[in-house]
Amino acid sequence: GAVYWHFTDKEDLLKSMCERTCLQFDHLTEQLLAELPGGALAALRRHYLAVFEEVVRSPRTRQVFNILWNKYECPDDNSPVMQRRRQHLDEEHQLLTTVLRAAREQGELRHPGE
Repeated sequence: GAVYWHFTDKEDLLKSMCERTCLQFDHLTEQLLAELPGGALAALRRHYLAVFEEVVRSPRTRQVFNILWNKYECPDDNSPVMQRRRQHLDEEHQLLTTVLRAAREQGELRHPGE
């Protein structure tokens, strides 16, 4: 009962857990973007190592990710959790595109067809 005082349903609770867990990674994304001029691929490597270290270090983070990716049964594609998951994937795609473009401009990656 006390849980539903703060959340309307399980979807709302799960969305809140996801938001809270993902917030701790925002500073890592900001750090990655700040480090791009010094070498995009090295910055990307440091970024993902830091993400993985956080997941390994924090049982709570692992548990939330496990629920979201392995145990969550989506009621429909328009659920708040699924919308947040799609938003996160879009943001991650944009971040990787930005990093890989920077790496190509820095000569760390070849242009397609070279």
